[in-house]
Amino acid sequence: MWILVYIYLNGMNPISVNAMGPYVAFDNMYECFQARERLSVTVGGENGYFPDGSQAICIYTNGGRT
Repeated sequence: MWILVYIYLNGMNPISVNAMGPYVAFDNMYECFQARERLSVTVGGENGYFPDGSQAICIYTNGGRT
């Protein structure tokens, strides 16, 4: 499972959120990367490039299983 995490700076304070909502995860890396590209445009950047002070990353998780 992959989670898209959006990070932005509010002054000097970093803030991060699950960009797609708390219950959304992707089955594979490719779906997550496609969502990341769409998000870059939504927040005012260009395809895959985010505005200054922000970034998004796809993080692999085992879905809470230990």
